[in-house]
Amino acid sequence: MRRPHLRHSPLVEQTMGEQARALLAVLDTECANAGRLGETVAEAFQQHPDHQVIISFPGLSDQLGARVLAEIGGRPSKPERGNGLVRVAVFGVGSGCERQWVRRGGPRMPVTSATASPPGRV
Repeated sequence: MRRPHLRHSPLVEQTMGEQARALLAVLDTECANAGRLGETVAEAFQQHPDHQVIISFPGLSDQLGARVLAEIGGRPSKPERGNGLVRVAVFGVGSGCERQWVRRGGPRMPVTSATASPPGRV
């Protein structure tokens, strides 16, 4: 720490410090926004009729339960297609994705195509 090292002029160092302070303020705001969004999602999910059923699965909290509900749809008792829940459970693929099996010099591998997804959903 006592060795001489390269430095910028004091004005440049002060400006860089202000830039770092501004970036930290942006990060702090984004973290607060993410926290508020999480609380809002949890409150909305707790009002869903199947809330208790979904969180009864081991490892599902309000946040993960809301994600599961978003994947299977708002009416899990009436899926659009019979294999919709099976597709999500087995492959982790929502109904908006197509799954293909391709062979690339080895065993057949599953490849998910998001081209059939509705806009904003992968």
